[in-house]
Amino acid sequence: MLLFIFCSCSKSIEHEISYYESGELKFKVPLKNNFREGKLIEYFEDGKIKGYSNWYQGLLHGETKLFNQDGSLSQINRYNKGIRCCESSFYTSDGKLRETQFFDERGRLIDYIKYNEDGIQDLDIQTRMAIFIPERDTINEGDIYKTEIKLGNMHYNSIEVVLGDPTNKYILKNNPKLPKKNERTAQLEIEDYEIGLNTITGVVVERDSSRQKRKELIIIPFKHDFYVSPSSNTEVTSE
Repeated sequence: MLLFIFCSCSKSIEHEISYYESGELKFKVPLKNNFREGKLIEYFEDGKIKGYSNWYQGLLHGETKLFNQDGSLSQINRYNKGIRCCESSFYTSDGKLRETQFFDERGRLIDYIKYNEDGIQDLDIQTRMAIFIPERDTINEGDIYKTEIKLGNMHYNSIEVVLGDPTNKYILKNNPKLPKKNERTAQLEIEDYEIGLNTITGVVVERDSSRQKRKELIIIPFKHDFYVSPSSNTEVTSE
């Protein structure tokens, strides 16, 4: 024991430490070259563990866990050098899985699944949401805005996407469908836009492609914004 203490003192590791106003420890994490490096442990003010996170060269890297005050698991996230990746899991206060989210290598949400209290996928129509996965969130004037469109928490195996006014009951009849990358992903390219904020509206139609019956259609309205920056030679005038 004496030898262990001696070695620990002679090879001391720097830490970033934070305290509550009460003086109780809030979190502690090792530092290397002034960057967080290793496991950060966060505490509630009563001393119970609030969460863990792993760091590499000052960036979140690896698995993080958060807990409720009673010690039950709240969520699990994963990061790759500061970017959320792979999947995240979220739990109810009584420890049941309520949602799993999936991310691509750029940290963009690409899908999710919601669960009910029985642990079965929650297929309430309110749980579906159109997911936009653009090449860039902001484009410059003259560029083409390109995005993939998916549907989160799908039940059936195919979607169709139609642009237009979602409140128009004839939207599916009067507007063409967007081209598709595959059965679960549509593609959109926009050249006609204005400088500043632009809004896209429409619907995602979820269907069972093995049946193709209209009664199997689920229609989800959406509204999506993207921003266009003026080019360097565009004159901006004000009246």
